[in-house]
Formats: sequence, structure tokens, C-alpha cells
Amino acid sequence: MVYNFNIEDVKNSPIIVGSHVEGAFNKFSSKGDEERSRALSEIAAAVMQTDSQEAGEIFGEFTKEIDSDSPRKGILQTYWDGLVKIVPEIAKLSEAASKIIASF
Repeated sequence: MVYNFNIEDVKNSPIIVGSHVEGAFNKFSSKGDEERSRALSEIAAAVMQTDSQEAGEIFGEFTKEIDSDSPRKGILQTYWDGLVKIVPEIAKLSEAASKIIASF
């Protein structure tokens, strides 16, 4: 699965592109876990729609932890909780986050 991001008019908006984000997607895709890969994509899209640089940074750390050799469930949950605190409207994606966190 290939994910393309169209980045336009990025003044004061988070940009979520990097090796850890790609690595996190690949970790799920390489295992044939399209459900979790889609869930991560939904979260990425929601964070990109915000105007929060901080949310982008936390999402970056979230994906960095997923991409690590031994992702820690508690750390992932902490990053998710931080994202919800900064951008409350992404709480509607908690089911997607639960799918990701539960996989570790």
C-alpha cells in the first residue's frame, strides 16, 4: 500500500512526513495488517487537518515508538492521550488508536 500526501498551503500547519511515519505504516503493511495501517492513516489525516504544530510533533513521536524494535504500549497510550488533549476532536478516532496500541 502506498500513501501519498499532498502538501499545500502549510502556514502554521503540522507537516507529518518522515522515516518513522513511513516505518510505522510499513510495519503493519509488511505483516499484511491493512486494518491497522488504515487506522494509522486515519489518525495521520486527522492530525494533518489541524493547525497544531504540537499535535504533529506528538504524532511523530507516536509513529517513532511504533517503528521502534520494541514498541511500548504505555508510551503509545501516553502519546495518544496527549494528542486527544491538544486536539479533542480526534477522540472520535480512539477506536483506530486502540487497534494500533493493542497490537503491541
